[in-house]
Amino acid sequence: MYSKENAVLLPWLAAVVELVYFRGHIAGQRSRAMEVLSWSAFLLPTVAAISLILLNLDWIEAGYASRPFTLAERLLSQGRILWIYISWFLAPRLNELGMFHDDIPLSVGLLQPISTLLAAVAWPLVLACSVVVSRRLPEVLFATLFFVVAHCIESSVLALELVFEHRNYLPSVALAVWLATAFMRVRARLLQHEVGSTPATLPACVFVAVLALSTFVRASGWASEFDMSRAAVERHPESPRSGLFYANALLKRGNAEADAAQRSQLLGLARHEFELVYQSGEEQLAALVMLYVLDEQLYPGLSRSDAWLSGIERGTWERPLSATDFAAMSALVACFESDGCSLQDTELLRLLDLFAERFSRPVAVHSLRLRVLKATGVGPEEILALAEKVLEESPESIQMRYEEIAFLLDLKRYAGAHEAAMALMAVDPERRQLPAIIDSFGRATGPAQEP
Repeated sequence: MYSKENAVLLPWLAAVVELVYFRGHIAGQRSRAMEVLSWSAFLLPTVAAISLILLNLDWIEAGYASRPFTLAERLLSQGRILWIYISWFLAPRLNELGMFHDDIPLSVGLLQPISTLLAAVAWPLVLACSVVVSRRLPEVLFATLFFVVAHCIESSVLALELVFEHRNYLPSVALAVWLATAFMRVRARLLQHEVGSTPATLPACVFVAVLALSTFVRASGWASEFDMSRAAVERHPESPRSGLFYANALLKRGNAEADAAQRSQLLGLARHEFELVYQSGEEQLAALVMLYVLDEQLYPGLSRSDAWLSGIERGTWERPLSATDFAAMSALVACFESDGCSLQDTELLRLLDLFAERFSRPVAVHSLRLRVLKATGVGPEEILALAEKVLEESPESIQMRYEEIAFLLDLKRYAGAHEAAMALMAVDPERRQLPAIIDSFGRATGPAQEP
């Protein structure tokens, strides 16, 4: 899952190794052709990447419509974040590491924060110094180029989340090579002067031991989803994502609790965490939806529920909508389906319509609308007609194709379901939906009623 970007970068990274360490030499002899090939292998991806960005700038900028930051703000922030990645490798601090890092300040200008300017100046200096010492210390240039190239997809112009620790897995290999080479150089110098290797070996062993202990402590904290979420919110109290993670873990544990008193306590704690997220000003829509759902369950008839609904409506317009917001709307639909919420179907459908206007995947919202209609008793014929209408506008929607199959099977129109399954396979070349389709057909029984 996390290797596709690395696979794309592999030829470019191989060119970095060739350029830094072999420098056009083959079989111990310098080859002009190999030198040209090495430089071409390194520079061509650079030119290609810049060209692709310039040719697809409108598409790239469109991706930021669902992000709370702009392309310029992301680029300014990434210079700082790359230094944060380095610090996490060289001096890991458990209180900074975690599942989410949305509490890291966004760079809105070169001086806001000032570390943005410092990072922007530092990177060209590091690259220049690496080139200067490359003949004597090639590992320095290797570490610099490998680290930057390995980060260039997820830390550049694409409208991705700002920070994730797994993005530093491969780039940190360059830092490890640099540290190991530096250790060997110091050790060789000490042996040359007959000092002994202990002054170099002891700090290296301590460093590795500290890293191993930190890894063990982190792994222990990830023993369960609940422990992981609690550690996340303890270490990142200003992170709305961590707050939502912990609140949902409390909610899940509370719903699974058999003891009524314990269940009430856990759900109350979950509600408190959702309210803290709401008060933070971030992830407000998700928090509002969950506050409404919990209040409907814990305090039915509370007048505050209407206030939450008004906030949900405002939330669909006040900020870009994310996958987290969609998950929250799915929870609201599930609450309606289970009769756990007193929300009227017309009000819920209106909220979904507002949400679909600004969400990047409106077809997914249409699937929620179909669930609402089904829960209100609308017949499968009418729902199927609506699904087919959506497919006319979005024929490559895998999710809606699967919905069409499910409704056709409900109507026992097996031939039509088979045709819909073939249409789904045409837009699902990796066959990810095949097990679900087989399961759906396996559960469908009864005489066919073909029109």
